[in-house]
Amino acid sequence: MSKETWKPIPGWEGYYSVSDCGRVRSEARVMMRRNGRKIPIRERILKPYLGKRGYFVVYLKHYKNKFARPVHVLVALAFIGKRPAGQDVRHLNGNPLDNRHTNLLYGTRVENIADSIAHGTKPRGEQCSRAKLTEQQVVSILRDSRLHIEIAKDFGIAPSTVSSIKTRKNWGWLECN
Repeated sequence: MSKETWKPIPGWEGYYSVSDCGRVRSEARVMMRRNGRKIPIRERILKPYLGKRGYFVVYLKHYKNKFARPVHVLVALAFIGKRPAGQDVRHLNGNPLDNRHTNLLYGTRVENIADSIAHGTKPRGEQCSRAKLTEQQVVSILRDSRLHIEIAKDFGIAPSTVSSIKTRKNWGWLECN
């Protein structure tokens, strides 16, 4: 088993570092209080929490300020380098909780979305929480040759929604034979 490699987080050198396994730690250091007393800070591994978007997040503190940072972004910053403008951090295996540096890569938003579709982690169709139609209903809309306004009344949707389905702007991935 290989040894875990630690690198300082750029911009947080001397305070925090990150490992190639996706762990974040606070570095051992001495902090000076306002009254001149020195307080030793011990090295410790930070406990990540699961953020709203499904990624592990840690809090980095600087004096009284706390900054929430996604762990995968910190790992990529330390092991891959500065993120190019307009790029996302991609999880190559589709698991947003796997923050090993070998699983991360910079890529465009389109590549990131394509990854999530390929891994089956992007909800679409009926899986989407806002979906008002089932796949069967969409197939019947695609096969229906009536006016859009008539189809829309039958399904309780807007005629523009019917148009988006017919032009394959929405539900374009759905096969209709």
